[in-house]
Amino acid sequence: IDTTNIYFTSFNGNHLEFLSILSLKVGYLCENKLDIQMIDYILTKHNPSFFAFSWTNIDMEQIHYIHSQYKLVFSYTVENKTISKYLNNLQLDGFISNILL
Repeated sequence: IDTTNIYFTSFNGNHLEFLSILSLKVGYLCENKLDIQMIDYILTKHNPSFFAFSWTNIDMEQIHYIHSQYKLVFSYTVENKTISKYLNNLQLDGFISNILL
């Protein structure tokens, strides 16, 4: 199976470790607010291509730092236009939505 255009992501570090061993492109999905030290740990351990944070737990410091490491940053889940407007003010690479924007 050609997986070059597929990204695998999980909240579970054990899953990411397994997927990384298989040389698949992985992303780190996170519901928590991470400090820079924890982001560095995740980058070193799993080398994700991107991070996806809950829109309630993302800030400019995280975004700038992850971008400085040449990784992408996404946010989830946009459920209304108010959240969309808030996220548009951040320098995200994209966001995940369950509504038509």
